[in-house]
Amino acid sequence: MSTTPELSYGNHIRPEEVTPEVRHQLARDEWVGEMVRNGLIAVLTVFVSLGISLAYRWRGEQDWAELYLIVPLLIVVGVISTVLHFRHKARREFALHGPVTPALVVEEKQTLHFSDDSAIMVPKLLLRYVPEPGVEGDLERLRSANEAWTVWVELSGLSSDFEEKVQPNQLVTILYDPREPKHVQVIERDRAA
Repeated sequence: MSTTPELSYGNHIRPEEVTPEVRHQLARDEWVGEMVRNGLIAVLTVFVSLGISLAYRWRGEQDWAELYLIVPLLIVVGVISTVLHFRHKARREFALHGPVTPALVVEEKQTLHFSDDSAIMVPKLLLRYVPEPGVEGDLERLRSANEAWTVWVELSGLSSDFEEKVQPNQLVTILYDPREPKHVQVIERDRAA
């Protein structure tokens, strides 16, 4: 009789359920995130440029004098948008082609993240996984710290329902980067469905 706890996915998505449709949904979510961020940057840039132009008109400056401020602003915004595009493109490619494997939730904790005027608690999971696709049947390797990678993953971007229900000694499904095994993404059933 075994005294080790039975590992279960519970309501979490299993590796074999990560179909091309699920991957395309994850990639689409990344694309939407990119469009929202770049759209916000564009709107903010237009308002700042208009504000600069109005200030120059109000002060009675020469026509087009504000271009000395607006052109560098547009260049910086263009660079930021390009960097965001390549970052999101890499994340889309990761969602479409990253290997899938089960991961064991070893521990969970809350970390405090500070922004300009507030602080929020962000849940983190300590996951253990074997960086080889298709090893779901070999759960003993997941339990063994010798053969598995261990990585902390923030759950930002996942639903509060997922954050509340995930517990130590459960299995979750992740995407991972074979070249950088510390780079993983937890896949959530509801967002993938």
